[in-house]
Amino acid sequence: SILHGRGAGLAGAPHAQPPWSNLPVVVLTAAGPDSAVKVKAILELGDVTLLKRPLEVATFVNAVRAALRDRERQYQVRDYLAEREAVEETLREKDERLRFALEAARLGSWEVDPETGTMTCSDICKSNYGRRPGTPFGYGDLFEAIHPDDRVRVRAAVEEARAGRGDYDTEYRVVWPDGSVHWVLVRGRLTRDGRMSGVSL
Repeated sequence: SILHGRGAGLAGAPHAQPPWSNLPVVVLTAAGPDSAVKVKAILELGDVTLLKRPLEVATFVNAVRAALRDRERQYQVRDYLAEREAVEETLREKDERLRFALEAARLGSWEVDPETGTMTCSDICKSNYGRRPGTPFGYGDLFEAIHPDDRVRVRAAVEEARAGRGDYDTEYRVVWPDGSVHWVLVRGRLTRDGRMSGVSL
């Protein structure tokens, strides 16, 4: 029946399953050795439990119950994937709204790990320091851009925030690559993982 009639349609069913699904199949085979053609057709069905006739009723019932449990777990996986996708979509929408709000207010966003010196900085943030969009701009570059007369004060403000004694809120001068001097207002706070993140204007 696997090779002919309705069985031929069943053979194509596994390929039509969604990614989370692995259709369990219980196949009753005739007593005696199986032909190579029959074995190949059975294996093409995917998740197959083979039961040779004659068989005990209890054996058949247990096999069906096991297949149903597998199917139930697959639906749980489907529901989990759907829930995760919904959460990711919500986060994407929130990120997009935040990005739009920052751009509308001309606020630069940044995040830095003071221990490693790793920093991410938006294009607007880079523009506050006279850098063009897409140009590399790390934590060391930032401090190099700060006016020499303000560096000690800025480092002290960073250490205060890292020590948990308040948010990072300071204004200082920066020297752009063309030599001009500009004021930058930077606000941020310590995150739970020891990083600092905030905005610049």
